[in-house]
Amino acid sequence: MNKSKAFNNFSTNRLIDIDSNYKDVYDTIINNVDYFTSFNDTSIKRIKLLDLMIEFYEVREDYERCIKLISIKKEIYKNAKN
Repeated sequence: MNKSKAFNNFSTNRLIDIDSNYKDVYDTIINNVDYFTSFNDTSIKRIKLLDLMIEFYEVREDYERCIKLISIKKEIYKNAKN
């Protein structure tokens, strides 16, 4: 197998893994919203994660997921103020 073909196969498989990983994280967040939005020391990390995920789904034009993630992000901020 030439190097170009091997790289293309690797790249394609890697993209599938990234999509799958983001989907798994998304599903975990959606299924545990109350826990994920509770305010504690890791809220900044959670917001950064949400920002990365929102950007990921914007590029893929999956705006429904973006809206849900933005809503969760707002909930974290709201809990931080209380």
